[in-house]
Amino acid sequence: MATTPEDDTDRRVGAGAAARTPPGTDHDEGYWRFVAWLDDGGVPVGLTVHLARYGVGDADGGPAHAHAATWHVRRRDTGSRADASWTDTAFVDLARAGAEKDPHLDRSVRAAMLDLLKPGDGLYPDRELPGPVAAAGDGLDLDYGGAVRLRAVGDHLLLDLRGDGGAWRLRLTPGAPASPHTAVDGDPSTRLSLVVPRLAVEGARDDADGERPVAGAGWYERVLPGPPRDAVGPLPDSDPVWTRAVALLDDGWTVTATRRGRVDALTGRTRTEPAEVVLHSPEGECTTVAASVSDTATWTSPASLRTHATECVVEAPGGLRLRVRAWFPSQESRALLHGTGTLVAHADVEGVRDGVPVRGRGHLESRPVGRITRFEPHMRGVEAMVGEELRHVYPDRPDEDALTALAGLEERPGTLDASVVEDLHAALVRPLRHTTDGVGKGMRTYLWLQIVDLYGGDPERLRPMLAVIEGLQAGNLMIDDIQDRSPVRRGRPAAHTVFGEALTINAGTDAYFLVDQVLPPLLAGDERLLLAVYRVVMGIMRVGHAGQALDITGHAAAMDEAVRTGEADPLLRRIRTAHLLKTAMPIRGLAEIAALLSGASGEQVRAVRSYGEKVGLAFQIGDDALDLSGVGVRTSSGASVSTKLRAEDLREGKVTMPLAHAVALLPPERVRALWGRVREGVADGAEAAKIADELIACGAVRACEDECRALVAEGWDRLRGDLPRNWSALGLHALGTWAVHRNAEW
Repeated sequence: MATTPEDDTDRRVGAGAAARTPPGTDHDEGYWRFVAWLDDGGVPVGLTVHLARYGVGDADGGPAHAHAATWHVRRRDTGSRADASWTDTAFVDLARAGAEKDPHLDRSVRAAMLDLLKPGDGLYPDRELPGPVAAAGDGLDLDYGGAVRLRAVGDHLLLDLRGDGGAWRLRLTPGAPASPHTAVDGDPSTRLSLVVPRLAVEGARDDADGERPVAGAGWYERVLPGPPRDAVGPLPDSDPVWTRAVALLDDGWTVTATRRGRVDALTGRTRTEPAEVVLHSPEGECTTVAASVSDTATWTSPASLRTHATECVVEAPGGLRLRVRAWFPSQESRALLHGTGTLVAHADVEGVRDGVPVRGRGHLESRPVGRITRFEPHMRGVEAMVGEELRHVYPDRPDEDALTALAGLEERPGTLDASVVEDLHAALVRPLRHTTDGVGKGMRTYLWLQIVDLYGGDPERLRPMLAVIEGLQAGNLMIDDIQDRSPVRRGRPAAHTVFGEALTINAGTDAYFLVDQVLPPLLAGDERLLLAVYRVVMGIMRVGHAGQALDITGHAAAMDEAVRTGEADPLLRRIRTAHLLKTAMPIRGLAEIAALLSGASGEQVRAVRSYGEKVGLAFQIGDDALDLSGVGVRTSSGASVSTKLRAEDLREGKVTMPLAHAVALLPPERVRALWGRVREGVADGAEAAKIADELIACGAVRACEDECRALVAEGWDRLRGDLPRNWSALGLHALGTWAVHRNAEW
């Protein structure tokens, strides 16, 4: 239903009153959101500020507050960005309490959050406010410890920001009356807000380039106080998600379009509500109408794996159609206040209103998903990016340019005839794509991206390396499946059963050299770094093939000796060595490459590659244990997709960690009987399952989990000492915990 000045006079709020709160509410609680488009010496600059002050109550039931602040600076011409985020102890405590009691939060993520939010020793990305928050007793005057100060003076708001990147002193003057609205993340009955559709902004900016005046226009929302944030109350079973587009049009109109929804924590399904548009005329009249907000371009963050709307079209009755396009995609904020990924993007606007072309300044805010309720499907969100990068070098259909590059003929374009292009596509591309297009876990590429982001690298620029990482792994799997006679890989027939062994071996081997095609253009001019990465890749290949040699040779003789003597330690050491060479050391190398390309220090490189090794070893030991129940991956809906037959290793007569641990856990005569059945392979699936059940029951899987837990803890303790304050530390921690406990109840 439309709201106009005539039929809603009693709800209209004067321009200056948006700085205050209507009677009956706490004037200094709630949420403030400012957006400004500024002229900084002829350079378009965007500034977004979020302030939160929540009532939480202290231990004695008295009034207390939790505080957080973020601000985000965007420069249109260079596509550069700077973000700052601050919290006080009470806000961290609130986040920690939420993680502790949330029944839907993934357990690996919960463990990571509780470590990162540890009192007095936290690694959370937000900085601690430099001083206590002070609130005036009368009127709006909030001082966030010197980092942010917000004051209402008459009809003006004064906003001061101070951080490592400089300082801002701004005066915000409403140019139109405030109007009632619904907070972007709320239910209309509980989360009300006031919106000032247009502000005049003037003041000064002081940074490394000196102090200078800035001026421009702005938009402002004051979210009114809601119920106290109870640290012990139940959490909802769904999370708010939204896309909001703000447009300040050059003809004086302001358009605020919002599409809300809620994502179910159990199923992951999103229920979207009808979109609405609030129209503010130059004369200050306000009308709310139903509308459509359609995403026309999206961007997936390599750091958070959230997919954000970076361009949307807003359509409303009366001939309104606006396209709001972000200045550049990578404008995501990751802070305690915003969760693991919220787009906070300045934008351009163009379109028509009442048949007349219009342009203007815009802003996009997008939170596409809520909590991470299942870590493995979250991690697998990297697959879309990996697939996109793979298609550049391994195209869906024969492509002369792509196949010329893949064949190493970049300096000789036009060499390949059409028939040769088709044959190369059939022989090199299709076998590899058959493997990579199956259902994988994405563990290696996820780890790699988290490390790049952790140490300040540019994940967007380095995205082509995802194809290299996936190519190395896929090539290894293709050849491994031939040597092991494995019929299934990633939920589909193994490549050699479809394309034959000769083509599969050649295509898999060729994938090892993809780094030579992809990396040099990324490091043009930096021969020293290029050589360092090449050396790591060569090291990965050396240790990987040594590990595969042990895998092919097998451990039957060592198992014979363990059964004869009852001593499991030599056998366990041998299997650990094979796993170290085949899996852990290659993952260590990938971690090292990510750190090198991101400019990490020498100690940071050593720490993160050690963590990668420990996680990799835990992952491979976990694979041995999972073989007893069948290896699978979980989809976003929680369903498990089988990627390997149950007890496949036992069926093939392989000696794995659970079988080796059973030497010390079962009576000698029982170990001898089991090994007698397994040694030559178990053809009957039902019998293999019975043996697997016995190994699980005797505690062999628990022994594997204990070893994995100790490995990851050792790696994390070393890594933690020199970790940057970054949300990707959470991803690395959660990955290690998942490697220990995946597919297990704990």
